[in-house]
Amino acid sequence: MVPDEVRVPRNELWNGKGEWEGKAPFALLAAYEDGIGLIEQHSVSIAHSTIDRQGLHDKYAGEYDAGAYRLGLQFLLEKVDLLPGLKVVVADESKEQEIEAKGMVAQLQELGGGEVPGGQLKSVFDSLHFVQSNESPGVQLADMVAYLFHRTRLTATENHPDALASRQRMLNIIDTNTRTYRMVWP
Repeated sequence: MVPDEVRVPRNELWNGKGEWEGKAPFALLAAYEDGIGLIEQHSVSIAHSTIDRQGLHDKYAGEYDAGAYRLGLQFLLEKVDLLPGLKVVVADESKEQEIEAKGMVAQLQELGGGEVPGGQLKSVFDSLHFVQSNESPGVQLADMVAYLFHRTRLTATENHPDALASRQRMLNIIDTNTRTYRMVWP
């Protein structure tokens, strides 16, 4: 269970906007680290999957463009399904993806087919649940992890020594608690 302290809009915090406007960079980094620190404090397991949309488009001549979100979700679910225990999957609200994604999860549970041929889900026992991130500390924490992962591993832009050190501390927590992942695909 992730506590309410996670209720931090990651983009506002990272960029010093909204309630974070005017705060010193070290204070912003400290707050972000506090959020990421909850992963270790509460033994939160991390799983992730990333789709390179441009690479997908180039490799398959646009054939999977419309299904990129669901393809990433399928890859993630197949990895999560291998972890011990039963799971309920909660995702950030995505009006344009909800119906198709829920249908794909049901199909993976029953038949083992998704956007591409895949394995049958055995431990994800419920439908996919979509919530607004501001109403779910768990989804907000996942959003913080994804933002940090993308911002630092895929498009590293920070170069201040304090930001680099903070980022490394947070990535160490993420790496230590990552139970399964799929490298950026394709």
